[in-house]
Amino acid sequence: MSLSINQNIAAVNSYRNLSNTQNDLSKSLEKALERLPHQPCGRRRCRSRNL
Repeated sequence: MSLSINQNIAAVNSYRNLSNTQNDLSKSLEKALERLPHQPCGRRRCRSRNL
């Protein structure tokens, strides 16, 4: 019995591009979150401070 593997090259390339895009987006989001000032209530603008 022989093993036959059929590959859809376009699908493989699309998957690779999607993976790369997801990794880049994750890195960009992490950097963006690091730049935000830390707020104790977890928001950019804390409602409890505006009372």
